[in-house]
Amino acid sequence: MSECTFRWVSILFWGFLGSVSLASLPVTDGLVLHIAADGLSGYSDGQAVSMWPDLSGNENHAFQNAVQCRPLYRANVVNGKPVLRFDGDDDYFEFPELASVGTVFIVLREDPLATHNWRPFLSYAVPGNEPAYWHRGEDRTFWSAQWGQAVVYNG
Repeated sequence: MSECTFRWVSILFWGFLGSVSLASLPVTDGLVLHIAADGLSGYSDGQAVSMWPDLSGNENHAFQNAVQCRPLYRANVVNGKPVLRFDGDDDYFEFPELASVGTVFIVLREDPLATHNWRPFLSYAVPGNEPAYWHRGEDRTFWSAQWGQAVVYNG
């Protein structure tokens, strides 16, 4: 087994192909965590990213200490903006434990050639319970109600 197994917070995919309209974040009050690929600085195209800064001002930075589990920074992918590319195998970030998470908004795109296996893209460990996952189902949907856990989708 790889040293980079998924833990209480697993992966957040951040990658796009095609043209999209990028706008500023419409809501900023009360954010607990805000990460965005264009919030990264000092990285070269193709460089592994060890820390993804929290733009909310709460210092809830995402981090990855294992070099082999770091996603890659890709410059100028969407309308001149950068993205993070996760390999779909063992790349992920961890976050500090958050006291509450009411709404999660994630922008992601899966490689159309990816295998038809389930993959968590965000998870949270409830003390005393198994981790709760948001993840892609075998039918290639990003949310799989069959495998999602009530503690995640009921809040």
